[in-house]
Amino acid sequence: MTNKYIGSGDKQSIVAAGAVTQGSIYVGTSRAGVYLETAGTGDLVAVALRGVFTLSKTSGQAWTNGQAIYATSAGVATSTVGSNIPLGYAWGAAASGDTTAAVDVRS
Repeated sequence: MTNKYIGSGDKQSIVAAGAVTQGSIYVGTSRAGVYLETAGTGDLVAVALRGVFTLSKTSGQAWTNGQAIYATSAGVATSTVGSNIPLGYAWGAAASGDTTAAVDVRS
């Protein structure tokens, strides 16, 4: 293994800009992930950038397996591209009335 190896890239520690809750969506400027722990403003917190998670989803949207999913600025998973940040792919189908759905995070 090279001595330049840093890590797998599955997670990264960031400084929380506000209070965050474990399992909620992290929305950065160009990538999104999932908070792995609860933290307060200014705390160093781990964010998963890969993995499958059950996340809050936009109500009224039906998702198909493998559909591209994005994170809204409010930290909700959506199938709407717009100005939203890429989050990953739907991990199975989700009905329009579902409030949560499985997402394969691939930020």
